[in-house]
Amino acid sequence: MPVAPKYNQKTFNGIYSNYTDFFNDASLFSESVTLLEADYKLIWFRLTAYYGDNPINTYLNEPRWKMKLFSIINDYGPEWKRKLEIQNTLRTLSEDDILKNSTALYNHSWNPNTEPSTEELDYINEQNVTKYKKSKMEGYVGLYTILRSDITANFIKKFQKLFSKFALPDKPLYLYEDDE
Repeated sequence: MPVAPKYNQKTFNGIYSNYTDFFNDASLFSESVTLLEADYKLIWFRLTAYYGDNPINTYLNEPRWKMKLFSIINDYGPEWKRKLEIQNTLRTLSEDDILKNSTALYNHSWNPNTEPSTEELDYINEQNVTKYKKSKMEGYVGLYTILRSDITANFIKKFQKLFSKFALPDKPLYLYEDDE
């Protein structure tokens, strides 16, 4: 006999009603040395905003749910933090940095034992230098393509599988089998 999905009454806010409880559990379950307390605070705020009233997944008991929650933080948190630092650096680039030109060097040296330099030189056998100049539009389009997605939102979506899709405790769940 198939088992009907049950509604789990425990929500994220019910388990972690305040940041202190979340951080205390993070200290127990966390393996990451790169994440600081401020990072856990941001994660807790975002999880509360996205999943605060959502019930935890029905197939997990609370201790296993916490283990999975902090496993996701341990697996993806350090990468998220580094990407967030890079994103913040990109967001604060000056217009000069955005429009900075680039140079391509093609060196050829007749001396097989010495590696050609990566700088413009006057004394090398053969060197082609190409200087690229960006327009304002190219610079801003390049920056926009990098910044168009939020790093934290993508990280928080990784927790989606920990929360139940059945969130109506007062409504019956109708299950049916398709004959086809």
